[in-house]
Amino acid sequence: DFLAEAPSVINDVPLAQELKGYVAEVAGEIVDLPRQMGSEDFAFISEQIPSSYFALGCAMVEPSKAVGPHNPKTVFDENCLPLGAAGYAAAALSWSKANN
Repeated sequence: DFLAEAPSVINDVPLAQELKGYVAEVAGEIVDLPRQMGSEDFAFISEQIPSSYFALGCAMVEPSKAVGPHNPKTVFDENCLPLGAAGYAAAALSWSKANN
């Protein structure tokens, strides 16, 4: 049964490893999450061009307040945002320099 109209997101493995290295230069240790099933609109892009989908860990420090990411009561730890933005920017800039 297909429960969503968006396909599964499939990362291009070589691209993901390359980008992971660029992000790690700025953000430090990168934690690989277990593979998860799911769909996201981004999948339509990854079907057309090599792509990599990253998650930015912004979970609440207090686990008792944690709810799913699509829950209206979700509160993220916004302290991760500057580091996440720097990591994404570093990945884009470094990839652009390496591939032009």
